[in-house]
Amino acid sequence: MRNIRSIFDVQQNEMLEEINIILVDDKDYTDDELDDIYDAITEHYQVASFDGNGEPLPIAYKWEEIIDKFFDKTNR
Repeated sequence: MRNIRSIFDVQQNEMLEEINIILVDDKDYTDDELDDIYDAITEHYQVASFDGNGEPLPIAYKWEEIIDKFFDKTNR
């Protein structure tokens, strides 16, 4: 699949880059690569988006938007 970077806005791409996910539009990502990216995003979401009581932090909603976009466009 191509044009993955374009799925996300500038802020979302910056958030992904902060967790070492550097997406490009001209690469044809394999299903395995897309699965790995999805796993990395959701794992980060689980550990970084909630406080000690399990309540969502404000950043949780931004990660949820990224996860939703990724899922909708890649069927992951």
